[in-house]
Amino acid sequence: MNNPLCINFSIPGYFTNNQDVLLEMMYIPPGKVVLGSPIGEKDRREDEIIQEFEIPNGFLIGKYPVTKAQYYAISESWSKNETYHRNCIPVESISFRQAKRFCEKISGVFGEQFTLPTEAEWVHACLAGREGPFPLGHPADHPKRYYSYVSLYREDKPLTRMQPQNTWGVHGMQGYLWQWCLNSEDANRGILKGGSSAQYWSSWRASAKMTDREQHKFDKAGGYGFRIKMELNSNQINIINSKKN
Repeated sequence: MNNPLCINFSIPGYFTNNQDVLLEMMYIPPGKVVLGSPIGEKDRREDEIIQEFEIPNGFLIGKYPVTKAQYYAISESWSKNETYHRNCIPVESISFRQAKRFCEKISGVFGEQFTLPTEAEWVHACLAGREGPFPLGHPADHPKRYYSYVSLYREDKPLTRMQPQNTWGVHGMQGYLWQWCLNSEDANRGILKGGSSAQYWSSWRASAKMTDREQHKFDKAGGYGFRIKMELNSNQINIINSKKN
């Protein structure tokens, strides 16, 4: 893996026996990404129209989806009787509004600009310079590279069971749980990407998505989380460029 920058943040552990909660962020380089899918792709939806987006600047993205410990440490809406201290389990059943609110709060904590990734940025991080729909290989041919879809969706999903890291060091982009993103053309709208262990491979494709208007179709199964993106300032970009040389 050739990743010139990885930043780790320590969130004060209010309910983890005073042990800080680690938030790992991986660098995603600039580039071009194609959204949508070719007409011949299996399970393609009509709204998967081919669109090319330019990612002009590199950014950081969560190595993993946001965990329970990270989410409740920032949101402060936790109960000592719950198991929110677990930093190996992703937070689930999160709304688009809650995910955006988390980004606002954690931005205030660290003085950095955290947001949800756009759909284009999420796909760019997922593909990691490879082609879709399954840049790690088809799940039928490489089942150990993806979360076990035969497990019950509401069971705990430790990070150690999610798909291995891709070329850019990002884990669990496909077949683990739906992840909130910003609509690339309207940041006030949410897009869910990544599919889930409760659904078949068609929802795991890099081009597959579920809009916020379709979310109710999956409400009974629960299980949408998110990962966060961090904008880079000029000094951080200079550090990255110096490490490349």
